[in-house]
Amino acid sequence: MLFVLQAASAGVAGWVGTTVAISIAIIAGAFIVMAVILVITAKALRDTSSSVAETVDRLERDATPALQAIREVAQDGREVSALVRREVKSVVRTSKRLRKRVRRGADRLEDRLEDLDTLYEVVYDEVEDTALGVAATLRTAKRTRKLLSPLSRLWRRRRR
Repeated sequence: MLFVLQAASAGVAGWVGTTVAISIAIIAGAFIVMAVILVITAKALRDTSSSVAETVDRLERDATPALQAIREVAQDGREVSALVRREVKSVVRTSKRLRKRVRRGADRLEDRLEDLDTLYEVVYDEVEDTALGVAATLRTAKRTRKLLSPLSRLWRRRRR
C-alpha cells in the first residue's frame, strides 16, 4: 500500500506525501494506544475475573454449610409435619370414638329417663288411687262413727 502511495505521490505535490506519512504515523500511534489500553483492560479484567472467582469460591464455601443446614431444617420440618399429622389423625379418631360413645350413652340415658318417667306416672297413679281409697275409707269410717257414736255412748252407759 505504501508503494501505491509513493507511486501516486510522484506526480503529486511534496506536501501530500508528508501529510500522508504524518496521518499514517498518527493512525499507527492510535493503534498502539488502543493496543496498550486493550492490554491494560485485559489485565484489569483478568484481575477482576480472578477476584470475582475468589469471591464466588468463598461464597460457595460459606453457602454450602448454610444450604446443608437449610436442607436439614426442611427435612426436620417435614418430619415434624408428618408427626403432627399422625397425632392430629389419632386425636380425630379418638374424638370420633368418644363422640360415638357419648351419643350412645345419651341415647341410653334418654331411654332410661323415659322408662323412669313412665314408672313415675304409674307410681303416681297408684299413689293417687291409694290416697283416694284411704280418703274414701276415712270418710266412710267418719260417717260410721257418727252413726255409731250414739250407740257407743249407750253401750258404755250400760256397761257401767
